[in-house]
Amino acid sequence: AHGEWPALQALLSGLHDNPAPALQRFLQLRLPQPNAALPGALLFVLSAMQSGDTRQWLGRSASAALEQGEKAMLLEALQSEFRRGSTVTADAVIGEWRSYQVPLHDQGQLQPLFIYVHHNAPRPQRDGETAAAGADPAKKQTRFIIDVTFTRLGKMQLDGFVQAQQFDLIV
Repeated sequence: AHGEWPALQALLSGLHDNPAPALQRFLQLRLPQPNAALPGALLFVLSAMQSGDTRQWLGRSASAALEQGEKAMLLEALQSEFRRGSTVTADAVIGEWRSYQVPLHDQGQLQPLFIYVHHNAPRPQRDGETAAAGADPAKKQTRFIIDVTFTRLGKMQLDGFVQAQQFDLIV
């Protein structure tokens, strides 16, 4: 179902039965959570979604700990969940957007975090600026939108634009 990760939920539930240090490190550092480790965890999960390799996200030791136990089938199911979480949408006018549905572990629950990325996107216009001023095709430009619903803060959207020496963010 959309927004659910049964294999990941089973993995998290199993951490109580198998408190292997490698799995605990995965939980603390690589599972996106609203804490100081969130940027690094997002990089790990997005990289794994792009490559399609769940083991890369879990880490070598955590993957090995699961494979040695009775959780090998869980790895395959998790791999399948990740493949469904990444899609590409192309439009003749706006170009290609890649979307990722990332699990966010918040207050013991998995919430969907939606990330949309567009490379070489024109920067959104600022007040009083012409459209040509926001677009420089020679510079690598990335636009991203993040939609998330936090248990305490509610719905939030971050709209960002990144290029060399500049980072714009709208909350």
